Amino acid sequence: MLSWIYLLAAIGLDIVGAIAMKYSNGCTVAGPTVLMILAFLLSPVALAAAVRTLEVSLAYTLWAGAGTAITVLLCIWIFEESFSALKAASILLILIGVVGLTMSEK
Repeated sequence: MLSWIYLLAAIGLDIVGAIAMKYSNGCTVAGPTVLMILAFLLSPVALAAAVRTLEVSLAYTLWAGAGTAITVLLCIWIFEESFSALKAASILLILIGVVGLTMSEK
């Protein structure tokens, strides 16, 4: 159970890092830049803690896939980035892959 908490933390930190990257304005704004660096440093640490008991293939896929899909959705919402049918289908395919791999866990 603790490994799943570490994995959720890793995903959350990855998302925070990506959003902070945008707010850092090319690393010219100190606060978001520091947040970005810390989040991107701590995210793989949390992921490493998660894979102590979770399968690497499962944890890494969830980390990368869920982090990517959630980041895309948040960027569409927060930064009003473009949204298209192709982008929606791509997010759906990522989520289907993540769910499929999660269901295949031993």
